Amino acid sequence: MRDTVEIDFGWECPYTGRNLKKSFEDADGSYDTDHIYPQNREWCGLNVKGNLVLVDKKANNKKKGMDIDTFMLTDSDFWTELGIDKAERIARLEKIKKFQSKCGYDPEKIRAVVSPILKHRYDEIRAEQEKYIRDTLDALSCVGINTTMKNPIVTTKLASGSLSDTTIT
Repeated sequence: MRDTVEIDFGWECPYTGRNLKKSFEDADGSYDTDHIYPQNREWCGLNVKGNLVLVDKKANNKKKGMDIDTFMLTDSDFWTELGIDKAERIARLEKIKKFQSKCGYDPEKIRAVVSPILKHRYDEIRAEQEKYIRDTLDALSCVGINTTMKNPIVTTKLASGSLSDTTIT
């Protein structure tokens, strides 16, 4: 991370321009490591150089799970309070994209490859989970506990006659 913030961004937060050198050296907790493209099913951001940057903690808290384009190009009170206009944000965004290109990080290519793999695996896991639930309900039925399954709720009729709902996540 140090080489990225030092060499590629001159110790500046790529989002806000805030100097991070003293904060980094003092380890004062006012900075974070951020995924330029988030690690979620939509963006499939990776933990690699080209997608990780050291940023101002307040900026990272505002960005949350947004992709970099949405964060940098959407007008908000955050940008107004910092006095950073859209032209400056566009320039910063271009610098971030050049950094990613230099590192060989292509978010669209990564999404095109990783997203279908993740979706397939998610579907497999979901099917396995449903099979285990059905097997468990069958086993409960064998010992006299009546159950019904309406995804994702399992209603169990206890021997006493009372009903119990369990949410499966």
